[in-house]
Amino acid sequence: MTDKKRTYVPRIFEGRVMLPEEQERIYLQLLTSNGWEVSDSMRELILDEWPELAHKLAPKKSPG
Repeated sequence: MTDKKRTYVPRIFEGRVMLPEEQERIYLQLLTSNGWEVSDSMRELILDEWPELAHKLAPKKSPG
């Protein structure tokens, strides 16, 4: 069985370029943590890139 390495392309995130290395770091952090609190834009990125890891995020806080 071959373990496929994920590949990423640079993307614009919060007005800056997010490099593949940073995306890999975020992915690895998601794998090893639970209840990770993130901004709305980071939550959107995670749900877009790694929907299978959405359960690792802390519940979204309601405004107010």
